[in-house]
Amino acid sequence: MGNGTQLVITHIPTGHTVKFSNFALTEFNDSLSTSWNKQEVYGRMDPIMNYQGTSRDISMGIAFKSTSTDFMSERHKEITQLMSFQYPTYAATDNAMAIQSPPLLRVSFANLMSQGFQNNSEGLVCAMDGCAYTPAMGFTPEDSPMIRFGGKRSGFEDSLLQTANNATVTPKDISLKLKFVVLHEHSLGWHYTGAGSSKHSWMGPKNHSFGPGFMHPKYGGIDQSDKPPEDPKGAEDE
Repeated sequence: MGNGTQLVITHIPTGHTVKFSNFALTEFNDSLSTSWNKQEVYGRMDPIMNYQGTSRDISMGIAFKSTSTDFMSERHKEITQLMSFQYPTYAATDNAMAIQSPPLLRVSFANLMSQGFQNNSEGLVCAMDGCAYTPAMGFTPEDSPMIRFGGKRSGFEDSLLQTANNATVTPKDISLKLKFVVLHEHSLGWHYTGAGSSKHSWMGPKNHSFGPGFMHPKYGGIDQSDKPPEDPKGAEDE
């Protein structure tokens, strides 16, 4: 990915944030699913379709690859923090039933997951529906993970047969697959205005993005000629 493109995930209950950068985007899917209550009626060829709602799911995959143990160790810290975001907050540590807040997230990724540059690319409120960490394990000196063993060194033979009480395995290639359920913060749909050439306009916030971009002004959106402000210093990873 280009410099400055970060995946920013904030744990809403605690405010803790993890930022992923220097990764390759391996997959991305933004899916809208419309739910209908289908009723079959005697003597009618087509069912009666009662609309129930529209949901939005986003799945993405990112990958890290490096032979640097320091770089991959830092990625492990970030992934560990992300995994902890899948748990709620509790009002009392000695009562597992005292859940205070669910593990909701606010996720931002360029124009694909945000409210648009007009809103400082503020993220979308999401519930994570999956987080899969997959370290690649090869069988060649080039692809195999870097393994560091603990124990004492007391000679050549012992150094080859060290105990692994505090061993660490640092992969050279890490894949991370994430799935988010977007929770809409505004009512979305079409509003009947009865005026102008277009009698229906987009009901969502005018200056918020929808999907990968903005609604056209013809349909009640913003002027897409507006461009994000240029950064004179250039986009840099934090």
